[in-house]
Amino acid sequence: MTCEGKQPESYDLFALGVLDGDEREEIQAHLDQGCETCRDAVRLRLAGWSRFAAAATPEAAPSAALRRRLLESVGAAPTRRRFAGLPAWGQALAACLLLISGAAVGWFSHLPSHPVERAVAPAAIPAPLASPEPSAALRGEVARLTALLDQQRQAAAQARREHAAGRAALASAQAELDQARRHTAEASAHLSDVQAELDRTRPALADAQKARADAQARLDAALSERDRAIRRERDLNARINFLQSRVESLTAAANNASAQLAPLLRLAALASSPSLRTLRLQPAEGHAGISGNAFLVDGSSVLVYASGLPPLKPGRVYQLWLMRSREPGIVSGGIFTPGPGGSAAIEVSSPTLATGVNTVAVTDEPAGGSKTPTGAKFFIGVKS
Repeated sequence: MTCEGKQPESYDLFALGVLDGDEREEIQAHLDQGCETCRDAVRLRLAGWSRFAAAATPEAAPSAALRRRLLESVGAAPTRRRFAGLPAWGQALAACLLLISGAAVGWFSHLPSHPVERAVAPAAIPAPLASPEPSAALRGEVARLTALLDQQRQAAAQARREHAAGRAALASAQAELDQARRHTAEASAHLSDVQAELDRTRPALADAQKARADAQARLDAALSERDRAIRRERDLNARINFLQSRVESLTAAANNASAQLAPLLRLAALASSPSLRTLRLQPAEGHAGISGNAFLVDGSSVLVYASGLPPLKPGRVYQLWLMRSREPGIVSGGIFTPGPGGSAAIEVSSPTLATGVNTVAVTDEPAGGSKTPTGAKFFIGVKS
């Protein structure tokens, strides 16, 4: 178990006394402050390296003076020498390991808030001890641990850089998240305002929709009434057109009747005259379908009724001639165009022209008439 940010190999190198720089000072500061984790880690490494050295190094008997000093330092009585027969360098290495072990026990015994049974006098961890001739296994292990520590340092530096980058990315993401939260809060507030405004406008909207429905109903009713009015107008227009056509027809019939009635009325007026004479219209050869009468009131008027007159060629008209017993013997009674069925009613109401008339005749003349008869004769009046 190690403190945060420290590699296990750092404790091994510290226990061997070969850790330099800031790491050694940092571990030493932790130990001075009573860090249980660092204390247990260093104690474990010291014990382990002591066992390793004891297993890798042949037992060597220390010198009598060294043995005596060690025993005096721990307050123990002299005992049987265990290192007799070892070469000098082996005895020295064993003595160094014993010194390291004793010093470690003494150092841990006086750590703050961690009392230890004082089997030996307290002492600080000694500086690294130089062995006259360390074994090849020990040197190889130290080299391996040093290389491994370098690798761990590089990995730790890379991890610290990645950790810093991750913290920076996390801070950026946190800032974006905070900004998004602010935006979300603002949007929520705006949505709440909109919802509140919507709640306030809902009654007005409902009233407006009801008013719109009422207006639509009134509009539909008005449109329906307009359609009915349009239909009534169309019916009335059709009725008016029919009545106008009927009036025009009746007017035409009335005019025609008036035109026909006027001669009859005139004839009725002439019938009371004592000088009234009646002539029958005798058709000329080739016009047997013509019939009619002529009524003469001397010195007053001449009235001629004819029917069956045939249509004339374009540019030709009928002309009435009055044959008299005074000069001029033949005078024009006017031109005329027959109506439907070839009927015609011609009246000459000039007393000058109507004086001394004996008979009447009708000829075919150019448009506008002639001064004397030039065309074919259609009928002539004879005594009935």
